Amino acid sequence: MSNKKIKIIDGEPFVKLLEQKDIVIKINKLAERIDIDYAHSDPPILLIVLNGGIYFGTDLSKKLDRLGLRHQLDFVRLKRYGRDEEGGQVKILSGPGQDLAGKNVIVAEDIVDDGQSMNFLNEHLKQFNPRSVEYCLFCLRKDHGPLSFKIKYLGFPDIGPGWLVGYGMDSNHYHRGLVDVYMKLT
Repeated sequence: MSNKKIKIIDGEPFVKLLEQKDIVIKINKLAERIDIDYAHSDPPILLIVLNGGIYFGTDLSKKLDRLGLRHQLDFVRLKRYGRDEEGGQVKILSGPGQDLAGKNVIVAEDIVDDGQSMNFLNEHLKQFNPRSVEYCLFCLRKDHGPLSFKIKYLGFPDIGPGWLVGYGMDSNHYHRGLVDVYMKLT
């Protein structure tokens, strides 16, 4: 984690939370663990949750390729409606595109806030009868809600409540491409 220099994004103050070099180190460690865990099993399907998980998932996939772990990529896109209301409703907009029956699946997601979207996805994936479903998260909120699944691979735990921008996470659909992660000051 880095110094606390303020950056103005869309007129709002943000502080740098995670630097690119720390992100790269963490992804390398996660990929190495996955490589060890799946070295002697059928190649997993890395299921990237769009849109936020795209940078994390593709960087993880590239590192797995460099390590020599055969794997496939697939995508799922979720939408949460009525988020201002208690809970909101989650829907699957697209994916997964592959047959997951009997396959090892690793879900790659950018962040779990309250856990409802990932809990929904966890239940949704059961209908496809995968051999296994593991979760690989870039960030986990300190005060996340109850989870119906176990997080096997976790990048950055105990993230505070501020809005995050960069490395796939957005501010009104902008700034996903920032290489560092910034947290909005409240």
